[in-house]
Amino acid sequence: MEEKNIIPEELVGKELYWGLEFKKVNIIIKDLKKKIDSFIDFICFLVGVSGLLSLFYFFFLKRDVLLVDYTEFFFWNEKSPFVLFFFISLIFVMFVVYRMEEKHDALKKITYSKNIKNNVLERDLLHPRTPKIKRLNVSSGYSDNALKVVEESYLIANKLKQNEISTKHLFRALLTDKKVISMFIRLNVDLKALANKINSYLVNPDLTLNFKGETVFSEATKKVLNRSYISAFGYRQKAVEALNMVLPCLQEDKILSEILYDFEIDDNKIINVVEWFRLNEKMIEDYRLFRKMASLKPGTGMNRSFTAIATPTLDYFSYDLTISAKYGRLEMCVTRDKEME
Repeated sequence: MEEKNIIPEELVGKELYWGLEFKKVNIIIKDLKKKIDSFIDFICFLVGVSGLLSLFYFFFLKRDVLLVDYTEFFFWNEKSPFVLFFFISLIFVMFVVYRMEEKHDALKKITYSKNIKNNVLERDLLHPRTPKIKRLNVSSGYSDNALKVVEESYLIANKLKQNEISTKHLFRALLTDKKVISMFIRLNVDLKALANKINSYLVNPDLTLNFKGETVFSEATKKVLNRSYISAFGYRQKAVEALNMVLPCLQEDKILSEILYDFEIDDNKIINVVEWFRLNEKMIEDYRLFRKMASLKPGTGMNRSFTAIATPTLDYFSYDLTISAKYGRLEMCVTRDKEME
């Protein structure tokens, strides 16, 4: 099994480039901002829960009135600090909901055209025939976890005082990602031994000669980042993930391929495991979508228009596939999207 070097026609005539530059200070500020945002979210959530508890406590204090006639009791008309705090806490709750929706929308980093045409070979992308070339910053399509891996590769190279971020730095940073770790565990690879072997290539005195104080991406690493974007684009992913960078690293760096070959791992095994992860994620995504759509269905045998007719005799002699699917007794369907449409 080989990964096809094809891309959708949407990328034809576009020049892919990595437009995000890393600085150690910027990475520290970015991590600090994430911690501050997490702290703010926690405080808002805490205020929201406290406001709800204050409302319950207010009801507890007014339990005598509620027991007499709760239909004539309107708590929003009461002048109480507990009720006031509850309404203030609603602002914090709405802010938390807004932040959650914002994070959910940010998961989709790659934008696709609705009109999709035939795929073309990758060489047509590298040598477009159209005279007008549009530039596309691939870094905008990387997920937060994938960007974290790229940042880690920069920090590794910068810590070793090396001028370029090689594919080995990027692959070493990939070993810190949870999905990549799961992939190599599934391949029965000793991660500690693999990391030590890559470290032996990175700690090279010749690479630290003439260090200029700035660490930049090598041309090979830029190709890996571009190919990772092409791979994610071809699979119609929401964003480039760390798994998309594994195979391009091996294809661009023969030493990495030889290292993995010592662990009895070749490109085909990597592709098969990555495909398994993609299929698993697709099934989970479809399951969540179907569960969301099923929430609109009635919970009983009667439909919403109340036109359903009870069929006890038919139910006795037959097997209702609709009810079976409703309660999860049927197996998941794979690659049957056209039939289901």
